Amino acid sequence: MSFVVVKATTPPVLANTNAFTGTECPFYFPEESIEAYRVDSNWSSYNDEFSIRFNKIEQVATVDGNTVYNYDLGIRTAQYDTDIPIYDEELAKMPTGTSIEFAEGVVDISGQLGAYEDVTLPSTFTGFIDTQPINAATTTLTSKATTPPSVGENDLGGSGLTAIFVPSSAVDTYKAASGWSNFASIIQAIPTE
Repeated sequence: MSFVVVKATTPPVLANTNAFTGTECPFYFPEESIEAYRVDSNWSSYNDEFSIRFNKIEQVATVDGNTVYNYDLGIRTAQYDTDIPIYDEELAKMPTGTSIEFAEGVVDISGQLGAYEDVTLPSTFTGFIDTQPINAATTTLTSKATTPPSVGENDLGGSGLTAIFVPSSAVDTYKAASGWSNFASIIQAIPTE
């Protein structure tokens, strides 16, 4: 068993309190219920001293309208407060599709974004860890961050980008920012609905 997801907000009674003995698998619970699981007599024995086995269920992305959760990728959110980095290993587990929107809380990404045509970064995003994460398949990039995330001079280079959408209040800031300025001619405000 690689992980256990329990969506019940009230800790269920375990028929066998040794059900998960001998395994170090992480547990994922609703965020508002983690403390209840930590103190519950049935579940508390599975919580380790560093609290890294008990994780909150968090959405990390949406691929073609389908929600991707942290447990789908093996992300142990207990190791992070509210910031979620996505590394190569987790990115490789991401479902294929044409569009991906990373959820609020994702702060940085390591690895290539594959064949996604449309990529949306959340307002919490601070930068890419690897060079050239955006490849020729990506035509549209949306950044919801009002402060331009850190990108290297070549992170967006060699790409097939035809449009970069950013908050309207930050268009000029992006056009002047290092790495982004190379694409000033295609940077525009996120369309209003």
